This record gives sequence, structure tokens and C-alpha cells, in this order.
Amino acid sequence: MLEGAKATTETVDALRTGASAMKAMQKATNIDDVDKTMDEINEQTENMKQIQEALSAPIGAAADFDEDELEAELEELEGAELEEQL
Repeated sequence: MLEGAKATTETVDALRTGASAMKAMQKATNIDDVDKTMDEINEQTENMKQIQEALSAPIGAAADFDEDELEAELEELEGAELEEQL
């Protein structure tokens, strides 16, 4: 019984210490700061997406190609190749 009481006392003390530490951390950080930080992170993430989209856009000669035109040409080539094989 003494061991159980000692373990219970130590557990309660550890919980009190943890609760005090959590209170101190919460005082150091308020929800407005967290919201502001999350907004900044989301804004920077959106900026990075826009930069990546801009960098992935075709430039030069590659920008002049029409995808439908390329698809049609590919189908023609595949058809011609199939005819040659037959």
C-alpha cells in the first residue's frame, strides 16, 4: 500500500509540474500570434505555388505548340507505323 501511495503521489506531482509547464507555454503564445503565423505560412505556400507554375510554363519554341495539333500528329504517326507493321 505504501508503494502504491508513493507512486500515486509521484504521479500527481508529475501531473502538476506538467500542467504548470503547459500554462507557462500558453502564456508565451496566444491564439492571435498562431493565426498570424499560419496566415503567413499559407501566403508563402501560395507564393511558392505561383512561382512553380510560372517556372513550369513552356518558353520559347515549346510555347508555340498546340496540344491538339500534337495529339493529331502522334495519332497519324502511330497509324502510319501500324500500317508499316501490317
